[in-house]
Amino acid sequence: MAVTIGLSRSLDFPELKVAVKTGTAELGVSKKYVNSWITGFFPYESPYYAFAIVMEKGRVDISLGASLVLRQTLEWMIANAPEYLEVDPKA
Repeated sequence: MAVTIGLSRSLDFPELKVAVKTGTAELGVSKKYVNSWITGFFPYESPYYAFAIVMEKGRVDISLGASLVLRQTLEWMIANAPEYLEVDPKA
């Protein structure tokens, strides 16, 4: 549900269903930095690939963090390597 109604809505691709769990941890007394991570799998209906992305000591104002990295990776895969996703980019 993080992808469909939660903080990871940017990962709701029409051509690829992804399941994710995200997290953040504030760092230091001033809490200017965070560690963020995202783990999950795809395709949702028949999992074949798993992933984990960890970003250490990112600025606190970059709220998407690891989710943004995953989005950029999946966008690249959809456009350039659809065979890994069983996605037809011409459809």
